[in-house]
Amino acid sequence: MADSVLLQRIYPLMQRRAFDPPLGYARQLLKDLKAVKGFAHGLGLSLPGVENAAERFGAYVGQGNAMADIVSIIRLYEQERQAGGAAAEPLPVIDAHQHFWDLGENHHPWLCDAEPIPFRYGDYGALRRNYLPADYRADTARHRIAGTVHVEAEFDPANPVAETAWLERLAAREGLPTVCVAQARLDDPEVAAVLAAQAVRPMVRGIRHKPRAAARPEEAVRGAPGSMDDPAGGAATRCCRSTA
Repeated sequence: MADSVLLQRIYPLMQRRAFDPPLGYARQLLKDLKAVKGFAHGLGLSLPGVENAAERFGAYVGQGNAMADIVSIIRLYEQERQAGGAAAEPLPVIDAHQHFWDLGENHHPWLCDAEPIPFRYGDYGALRRNYLPADYRADTARHRIAGTVHVEAEFDPANPVAETAWLERLAAREGLPTVCVAQARLDDPEVAAVLAAQAVRPMVRGIRHKPRAAARPEEAVRGAPGSMDDPAGGAATRCCRSTA
């Protein structure tokens, strides 16, 4: 898990190459990985992450590192990179949340309107420019992007399906994005029509609705329009967010 307690503990050890005395032996983890792998296979499951880890630790232990610290597995990757081996090839990445916008062709109120909206992350003036696949590829040049999921970028709520149609044209021309999470405001009286229109678009894999939030807990009003417990749309919002 990213930023887990375990990762917080072992990553500094990797950085400092602090492998002695060992906190755990490579052979022990290999034994556990093999046991999990065998149990999964017995259930008819494939766990690629576990299988890859077992292969990596098997190779490391096979080099005579059975009693080496578990964290010292980083040495195996360093050896392969220095030798120009498999580790030199970046792992394929699915970017699960990215955005494109063309402000000359489309209207995103938060990016196009003269008056910036208050934003919890501060000044976003640098974002008020076109951002298209060529920009994305330049920013991700060091990575092996296998596919992307475009998440709706708060396009004009009066015509949310237009963003999806534009993304399909963009993908046909540029090869990105791969799929998208489209906009549908569940407290909109016309939401049924919007959902139906989004559902037939080939790139759509889900929808996003941002419920209204208060700046501080004491400012929250139960049942406020657009909130999670808005009687008009809150139940649908909760359902959508829990399954997206």
